[in-house]
Amino acid sequence: MINLFLFITFAFPKAGIKIDNIPLTVQMVLFVICVVLSIKVFTKIYEKMKSFAYSYILFSVILLLVAILNFKNIKSFYLLVTMVLITSPLAICIGYKANYNKAIKIMCIALIITGVYSLLQWSIGIEKTKIPGINIAYGDSFAYKSIGYGFFGAEALKMPSTYQNGNLVGIFYILGIACMLEWTTEERKYMIMKYVSIILATIGIVLSGSRTIMAIFILMVVLIISNIFKTKKEMRKKYLRIIGAILIITIIVCITIYIIDKKDIDTLIYRYVTQTIMDKTASGRTIQLKNLFNSIAQANIFEKIRTLLLGMDWSNVKQVEGLFYILSFYGGIAFVTLIALFCIVIRNVYKTNKTISIALSVVLIAFFVDSSFNYPPILINYFLIVGMYIKKNEFLLQSKEDNKYEEVAKE
Repeated sequence: MINLFLFITFAFPKAGIKIDNIPLTVQMVLFVICVVLSIKVFTKIYEKMKSFAYSYILFSVILLLVAILNFKNIKSFYLLVTMVLITSPLAICIGYKANYNKAIKIMCIALIITGVYSLLQWSIGIEKTKIPGINIAYGDSFAYKSIGYGFFGAEALKMPSTYQNGNLVGIFYILGIACMLEWTTEERKYMIMKYVSIILATIGIVLSGSRTIMAIFILMVVLIISNIFKTKKEMRKKYLRIIGAILIITIIVCITIYIIDKKDIDTLIYRYVTQTIMDKTASGRTIQLKNLFNSIAQANIFEKIRTLLLGMDWSNVKQVEGLFYILSFYGGIAFVTLIALFCIVIRNVYKTNKTISIALSVVLIAFFVDSSFNYPPILINYFLIVGMYIKKNEFLLQSKEDNKYEEVAKE
């Protein structure tokens, strides 16, 4: 069941149907089942990361309390986001319970599927390659998605693959690339698949059309390379060969696209360079933040205290992108607690796996400017990977301890 859930979550998270503007996906149903099957693992998580458990419980209680206080003004979307935020961190239990070797192979296959799908959407068309109920919920439309539909003479500026949005699939690519870099396998077919998945994911990031994703991807590459130079010489050569090969192949693919159709490259340049230079408000994000803080500053003392503790009244709430959405809707306690959750797991993973912790960190940076965490399966993917590597790192540490005992016994 967990392996099926992992495949659907990584490869086809939007497979399902839309009922009364609310998506009901296969991934959501499987997630509930797998959480129930894995919930006992939370006691182990509590033993290993008590600060995470306490922060998660406080965060969940605050969100439920805020939802109850705003019950008269609650909308289906607000309720759905609240449930996504409360339940998604529990994916850490599923990741911990999953078999790492099987999970990483499933992720590799999913990266290939999503990367190929992005290429097909770019070359053939989003609508022509649309499969209702598979890469978009049945009854839904890409025309309503934030993918730059119809801009710059193109069908869309962002290739959503199977995630309905370039930002969402971009975060999966970021996390997936880091996991592939850390995956060591002796099987030739999986080694080839690993490199293919990294290349396709890198191309997928370029085609995602997300400036946020492109920025954190470049930052991740720089941080990983700088970390590589601190590793042993043998490992350094290995990682640099992989990254060098990926960059060369990606450049070759881009040149090929340019030769086939120069307009495609012009669209990418417009998106990543021209639009970034022209857009002084970061797609309106700076204006949203200004309005939020102005509203808090102009409020009376009671409203200020309410906002800092339990967020704004949802009948007059200020819409804002990124983690400041949490501050606006759920208040300062929830805002700080959620950031604490991220920092706790990043710190825990950093102890034994710097590459994964770098990926988790740059995604956290993306969360400050983009609200992708409000939509499944982004937080689910995030905490799944955390759970996988906490379990894997424990196994590695235990193996080292066992080796020490064996050496002592031999002596």
